[in-house]
Amino acid sequence: MSPAPQVLEPTNLLTNLRRRPDITESVAAVAVFVVGHGVVGVAMSYSTIAASLVAALVLGVALGLAAFSRRIELAVVAAIYVGSSDVLWRMTNAKVPWESGKYAFGLILVIVLARFVRPLQRSFVPLLYLFVLLPSCAIAVWQLGPGLGRSEIAATLAGPVALGIAVLAFRQFIATEAEARRMLWAVIGPASAVCAIATKSTIQAGTIKFTGESNFVTSGGYGPNQVSNILAAGAVCCLLVALSRSPMRVRVSALVVGAWLIGQALLTLSRGGVWGFIAAGVCIGLAGLLTSGTRSRVLVIGVVVVLVAVVVYSWINLFTAGSLANRYADQSSTNRSDIARGDLALFAGNPLFGVGPGVSKYVRTGVLEADGSTHTEYSRLLAEHGVFGIVALVLLVAMFVQALRATTTTWNRFLTTGTGIYAIFTMSHSATRIAIIAVLFGMASLRIDPGDPEHEPTALDRQVRAAPRPLSYREAVARRRPTAVR
Repeated sequence: MSPAPQVLEPTNLLTNLRRRPDITESVAAVAVFVVGHGVVGVAMSYSTIAASLVAALVLGVALGLAAFSRRIELAVVAAIYVGSSDVLWRMTNAKVPWESGKYAFGLILVIVLARFVRPLQRSFVPLLYLFVLLPSCAIAVWQLGPGLGRSEIAATLAGPVALGIAVLAFRQFIATEAEARRMLWAVIGPASAVCAIATKSTIQAGTIKFTGESNFVTSGGYGPNQVSNILAAGAVCCLLVALSRSPMRVRVSALVVGAWLIGQALLTLSRGGVWGFIAAGVCIGLAGLLTSGTRSRVLVIGVVVVLVAVVVYSWINLFTAGSLANRYADQSSTNRSDIARGDLALFAGNPLFGVGPGVSKYVRTGVLEADGSTHTEYSRLLAEHGVFGIVALVLLVAMFVQALRATTTTWNRFLTTGTGIYAIFTMSHSATRIAIIAVLFGMASLRIDPGDPEHEPTALDRQVRAAPRPLSYREAVARRRPTAVR
């Protein structure tokens, strides 16, 4: 009689059977992590060589983990860290390709899927989203020629492709809450480095002249919009850590780091990131108030966040001599609405395939310049992809709604709401210019194990315990190479 194949107990895709120490549960480790990133960030700002070496090291380690590590969690955290570092690399002039953060983030996740996940589950919508981005590429090549067309396609679609791959990958994963927290810290680390550079620049500047526009000095000498976005993304992650079941001292530390990040974001006078943080925070609060058993915790943290925000806002408004209040009282969209209206006009004239990825700025302005680049991803999809862009918009909404419906715990709902809303809001004013948008929108699809010992079950959890979960690495190996039991 032939031996029967070995049957392995189902396990989560990211979780090993033996629990490892969680350094994010130690205040000392968190302090070293944040301060260390700040020191490295400041060092990178002084030396292009140092910045290039750090970026190359991070890319090399991340790709190595994806290719050789047996722990999927390490590869996924590395992918998130890489995707969160592109603003840091750009502002320190690291000698790596401009869109390397997006491409490396997507590549690492593709490697993880190829090595560990068989078969793909819930993959139809993200794969369809990636497919509908392709037909208009031929129009771009025809309009601009092979050389410039290829360059514009690569730059314009790097973000949307990374977003689609991220959703596809994170849909396959079920993580413990501790593992998800480590993913959040992987965003907070690079954001802290950026914040340290901006804080150093602010302190060294002495007297700063604030006007009605965003400020490059308080942004570390780099684009205020992108700096504000990554700082606010880190603040959203700090808020989610504060709402988790981390030790109280770690949650307080996360709120302190978040206050620093959002305070520096306010100093940039670039409004997009701060408004995104507010939108995410409000939606997280609503989700908590509508869920029984979490109202008191959400109310307490909400009151603390609001009080801290009022103090920080008042101090910064005083520091800027009222420029902060004037900036947020200004209702202008800094030409974004005009560009969006131009996108809609392009869609009306090219409804089937659009004008092609990256072509809208040339058609709209009539010259080869980058000043007319789209800031709104939703109008860009219409102008450059036509009816396929409408399909892509519907699929974006579908992916977020499906992510919300697939949440398994109360904190999972907070995670999906916060990261998803922030990414959706940021795409309305910054398109997909930085990789953090793809990172957070992908993380919104992550599911938390309702059987996690540190999680307190709720009625919702009991309903989803029996829900089908993705194949673990052990199950995948067992199915491909069954081993006889002696």
